Amino acid sequence: EYTSDAKVPQVKAGTYVILEAGEASDGSRFSVTQTQKQVQAKIYNRTAVIKVYGNLILRDITIDAASLGRAVSVEPGGSLTLDSGALITGGTPVSGNIKQGLGVYVAAYAQTAGDCGRLTINDGAAISGNNQTVSVSSITTPQGLGVYSAGVTVMNGGEITDNVDSSGEFEGTTLNKNAIGGGVYATSSANSASPDADFVQFTMNGGRISGNAASCGGGIYAAENALVHINAGIINGNSALRAGGGIAANG
Repeated sequence: EYTSDAKVPQVKAGTYVILEAGEASDGSRFSVTQTQKQVQAKIYNRTAVIKVYGNLILRDITIDAASLGRAVSVEPGGSLTLDSGALITGGTPVSGNIKQGLGVYVAAYAQTAGDCGRLTINDGAAISGNNQTVSVSSITTPQGLGVYSAGVTVMNGGEITDNVDSSGEFEGTTLNKNAIGGGVYATSSANSASPDADFVQFTMNGGRISGNAASCGGGIYAAENALVHINAGIINGNSALRAGGGIAANG
């Protein structure tokens, strides 16, 4: 369902939707892809290919932002589950307003919704290929190329891989405007209004985080006061230009 202004498909609060497609007869995958017209219609902080306010399950389907912004935004009270065959890709910053969670943005608690955004990643799902490839002067430091979690993200399996900042902008000898949190950026800074201030922004129970690259926290960046639990899984092959190739924690 499309809003009349932004032309962004929305899964509304109180609804339960499953998108499941798999392969067409010619072997190609079904995908939902961002278009230039859609991005130009209205650019703001949470513009995305899909916005989730209700409950959405993605299975055997690709959500591709086509390097024109963010792929998926999970709004307060919304829940997104990525099951086998789901791929989130193609996210990239295009303005100062689209800089967080290029693959998936998981929103913080909002009193009006009574909850935060929630993301679950299961076996066979992937968040990959959400990149910053060129320097854009209007963009402040991008946060979370793969996932930006100010809500609750649980990774039971699947992959967060190859989300890379290769913009390489330097001013003199100082690196400038490069991403923080190539795979995952976890933050609690926006959750002070939550009645449950101790919920965990990112929990890893399985899966793999690898091949991501950023200025700090190539795999995972935990911002001040964020709660991150690593119970199982693999974190390897990530890189950072400044600190924390695998994990960087601030505070």
